[in-house]
Amino acid sequence: MLRPVSGPSSARAFCYRCHKAQSLCVCGYVERVANRTEIYLVQHPRERFHPLGTARFVALGLERATIVRSDTHAAEPPAAIARGAALLYPEPGGALLGSLAPAERPATLVVIDGTWAQARTIYRDCQWLHALPRFRLAPSTPSRYRLRREPRAECLSTIEAIVDALGALEPETAGLDGLLGAFERMIDDQLGMIARHRSGSRQRALLRTVAGIPDLLAREPERVVVASGEAAPRPPDADARDPNAARARIPAHWAGVRIAGGAVFERFVRPPEGRFPRPRHLEHMGLRAEELEGGLDLDALRGEWARFVGPDDVLVCWSSGVLSLLRHALGSTQPSLHLKSAFRSSAKHTRGSLDDVVAALDLRPEPCGVKGRAGRTIAATLALLGHLRARFDHVAERRREELARGR
Repeated sequence: MLRPVSGPSSARAFCYRCHKAQSLCVCGYVERVANRTEIYLVQHPRERFHPLGTARFVALGLERATIVRSDTHAAEPPAAIARGAALLYPEPGGALLGSLAPAERPATLVVIDGTWAQARTIYRDCQWLHALPRFRLAPSTPSRYRLRREPRAECLSTIEAIVDALGALEPETAGLDGLLGAFERMIDDQLGMIARHRSGSRQRALLRTVAGIPDLLAREPERVVVASGEAAPRPPDADARDPNAARARIPAHWAGVRIAGGAVFERFVRPPEGRFPRPRHLEHMGLRAEELEGGLDLDALRGEWARFVGPDDVLVCWSSGVLSLLRHALGSTQPSLHLKSAFRSSAKHTRGSLDDVVAALDLRPEPCGVKGRAGRTIAATLALLGHLRARFDHVAERRREELARGR
């Protein structure tokens, strides 16, 4: 299990797994549920770091779940959406999910995460959602979400809706009530914090994030490792639409660089039989065949990587694909940050590749000592983090001035 991040700083500690203050961290009391139905969560960009969002329980508590940022430009279903998927949507008069016979139940349930206004916008603009069969719930009790007001009595929060749906689709699955218990505990903790804040000191603390990006990048750079890598080709018989396809990927090249001190980790992995990259793929990755042929096996890579990173390090990856390799192939237990998503949210949903972002900010990446495309990605990420650290310093200084004037 990924652990909350804490540190010696006098600033309030923050958990970079559930994106809440450590005093309100939910990671310790969420038990993993072995759900059978794949949950595919289409999330509004503003929900990812919202302190009251409930999608964090999906990521923490369900073994089969994928969370993606909504893409209103996509006309076709994502590759991860397998046949037999259905959309959970509160359409008046729609078919009830609980009315389906076992043979009719979807293998993948698509759920929209956002406020009700945001959910309607996502459904309107994402045309591929319209092609999915739609089902609704008939909850027997009102929402327990006392922190946000639901527009109608039958409306539920994201985690409540998913638990209710899984209860209908796979009633034999154990642990679903535990997710709701963790959800209620989060609400109790949040309400308790609000009450203490109102009755106690109102002195403002320095921000722990800047527009959703953790300021630990500036406060404790010695704990931050930027990681990137390249995956070996999928097995010849792999189905890219299979939701489990990402879990079967393995690295062919893996690297990491500490932002404080610049220590470098770089290893090549010898792909298994039938999964060696073709010359064109090697050229795209900026690698040579002999580097992979003389590489480590996956177990050796895991061991050496575990010796390079510490248990309290925070791992920063630009793309979700690299983050997936980190979690599934290397078995990482360190907190991690998907920088692409966080930066796009902080920069008002800026689009474009990492190279586009770096060019737009007029940054000049420096060589980082890592070969190939992974090295270029790490160098560009380090340049972007340097830009963000300067921004954090500016915000922190402004807050200190505000606190001084308020005394």
